[in-house]
Amino acid sequence: MFDKNPAAQSGEPDRDSSESTPYELITSGNHTEDTPEAFETEPAMDPHEPEDQMGLSTVIAFAKKLCRDFSVSASNPSDLIMLIMDGLNLSKPITKGLIMTEYSPRLATPLVEAHVSAMIDYMDYTENSGSLLIYVPFRNEPSERTREVIYMPLVRDPAKKATVTNLDLARQVFDVMLQSGEFFRRGDQIVRQFNSGETISLETINAANFCTTAYKYMMFVKKDKKYIVVEEPCLGSAIAGKVLKSHERMRLPEIKAVSNSPVIVNSNGRLDVLNMGYDGPTQILMTQQHDIPEVPLSESVEFIKELVEDFDFVSDGDRSRALSFILAPCLRQSGIGPLRAPFYLIEGNRSQAGKGVMVSIAAAANMIDFEMITIRDSGLGSFDRSLDRCLINGDRFIAFDNLRLRVNSTHLEALLTPSPVGTLSGRPFRGAEVPIDPTKTIICATTNSGEVTPDLMNRSLIIRIRKRDPGYIYRMGSEPGDWVKERGPYSLGCVLAVWREWQARGCPRAVDDRHSFVDWMAIMNWVVTEIFHEAPLLDGHEEAIQRTASPAENWLREMALSIVRHGLTDQRWTASALAQHATLHGIFPSGARPWRDEKQGNTQVGQLMRQVFETGDRCVIDGSLEIVRTTGYNPAQGRLERFYQIQQVA
Repeated sequence: MFDKNPAAQSGEPDRDSSESTPYELITSGNHTEDTPEAFETEPAMDPHEPEDQMGLSTVIAFAKKLCRDFSVSASNPSDLIMLIMDGLNLSKPITKGLIMTEYSPRLATPLVEAHVSAMIDYMDYTENSGSLLIYVPFRNEPSERTREVIYMPLVRDPAKKATVTNLDLARQVFDVMLQSGEFFRRGDQIVRQFNSGETISLETINAANFCTTAYKYMMFVKKDKKYIVVEEPCLGSAIAGKVLKSHERMRLPEIKAVSNSPVIVNSNGRLDVLNMGYDGPTQILMTQQHDIPEVPLSESVEFIKELVEDFDFVSDGDRSRALSFILAPCLRQSGIGPLRAPFYLIEGNRSQAGKGVMVSIAAAANMIDFEMITIRDSGLGSFDRSLDRCLINGDRFIAFDNLRLRVNSTHLEALLTPSPVGTLSGRPFRGAEVPIDPTKTIICATTNSGEVTPDLMNRSLIIRIRKRDPGYIYRMGSEPGDWVKERGPYSLGCVLAVWREWQARGCPRAVDDRHSFVDWMAIMNWVVTEIFHEAPLLDGHEEAIQRTASPAENWLREMALSIVRHGLTDQRWTASALAQHATLHGIFPSGARPWRDEKQGNTQVGQLMRQVFETGDRCVIDGSLEIVRTTGYNPAQGRLERFYQIQQVA
């Protein structure tokens, strides 16, 4: 087979652009000008020319002379040189014998059998064609793209459109799309990528814009028994729609996710970042190039520790859990960790304690863009609906802001439990359920007094922080999240260095059975204790779990914080006094309405306090507040009564 660029090899001079004329219809009855005298004007072939080269050049000369008109603009190398040969006898197969006996004699210099073999190899021919089409594609500059010739369906009866050949048309179209490497499937749509050099964008291909796009890659030719017509624009929207919806589209590679932030993959036992472009194994299209530096391990550990220095943690275990929160998105996304990842709950003792700052630092350190989601009781802004929207969009980091209500989501609990691929689904707005995959996503939330169910608490990891005193100067400025984001590639390089070290040491674990997510905790526990040399991951976590899952202890925590905030720690409190303070400041148990009267308030507070002090007379909250219960005589009531003293622990 010869290379399909004969004009470059033939040695023929470029024809002046002023001589070119538009394509015309060429019918099998118009051969009055194809006289032997006309053929004699063709330059003789060089006998010293190589056999294959001479054969190819002769084919072109032969095709030119059989055509009524041949045109090419030398000034535009992106054009196709269309060599159209018509008048073939379709009652006989097109063979070397047919050409040698019926067509070769018309040339002043008859073709030899080797030349005919070259022509047969070079021409593009279909049996139901009424004509023979030979084409020479020229390369575009600078994209080096070749426009291919596509045959349109043959219309035999104008009153009855033929659709049986649309399948052949679709096959040819998708052949070109596939070879270009620029067309993909994304859901039910076909998209084309546009690479500007710095970023990649996607254009959806539909019936309306198909012709405009297709013209850049292919030329459409319609053929019937009498003539050939080169048509541009190429297809009508009806035919284009059928082509785009045909089963042939399934041959295009599928894009499952599009990301402009770095995507971490495990490549040959080492974590790496995908380059810009389409990655076949993951079916992810990276729209930007991210150059992540290699950072030494010691430097990486020091930098990541610096990210949590501005927070006042309730315990050393909370600090370790904060470090694991920063490392979690990379482990989750890479796929080298377990399928089960906990629900990270960042809890502050007061408003503006820095809960949202911690979330923004964790996302920025992994170069992830995200939005803080504020939920409503129900409807489109409800917890489950917001969660589904993010997962359907493919978000890798989902954060709920300032949970105040009781979180009772069986949907979230199911997402945090390993399930076979394809068994989990989400429902978009006004749409049917679609499959979702949460195995690459970290889900977290911030709260001051949120309450969750015991089942969800067993799937959670709590990080407790306290608000800094007024006047505290933060190391990373007033916006730590932006500070980390400016150093995004370096931050991600530090995170990658930690996980590469973990891989290099054989992916060890330090099992701690104080949490139901044993595999995840074992990995994180080893990393924070052996690489960061911090406290065990789950130290102080059981206390936080019991309180967060208990409406009574959660309410008492809010009451204690309010009393400290108002400077009332020197008082002894009765249940009725606590009820009055709660009513005055709007502190009610999660999900409860304001009390109807003083009697109802006193009764409910008494019940809550009995639940908290069921096993003793002392309760410690967040490691810094202590509530002590005593019994004494109340002269005003003339009876023994319970008193509660709230004090801060040094």
